[in-house]
Amino acid sequence: MAVSATKNRQAPETLERMVKKCFGEETGILTLRDLEDGFCNMAYALTLSNGLSVICKISPKEKSRLLRVEVELMEAETRAMQLVRKQTNLPVAEVYAYDRSCQVCSSPYFFMQGLTGNGLHKEKAALPPAVLEGIYWEVGQMERQICTICHDTFGFVGDTRQ
Repeated sequence: MAVSATKNRQAPETLERMVKKCFGEETGILTLRDLEDGFCNMAYALTLSNGLSVICKISPKEKSRLLRVEVELMEAETRAMQLVRKQTNLPVAEVYAYDRSCQVCSSPYFFMQGLTGNGLHKEKAALPPAVLEGIYWEVGQMERQICTICHDTFGFVGDTRQ
């Protein structure tokens, strides 16, 4: 496995402190698993002592070389997820907590609801063409709902620069 230049891995002790900051001192990690998909953010699947199954996504380190338009990606992702949840009926994970303070972790991070399922890229080869066509049709219906979302600003939702 290649080492990512952007994935901001954290020690289990740091992840434990992140959980306590966002869910309370009484909450701990029961299980922890790296999620290897994706190219930029670090992601972990966690089971917490409060019964929640969550995903923790951590932004790349500040000095990571990203595209010029990739500004405040965690802010953009959490705001976009909240807009989609509010204005559509699509199955979007709930964002439980977002911390941009960089006090516990060296980068912004958020915890979201863990949803079950596999990425299409992992299952595609085993699916019959008719099933795949149906999935693509469903994705098109989801995109149609996303295109109806309205907001009072124009532009990249995470870019707070003036």
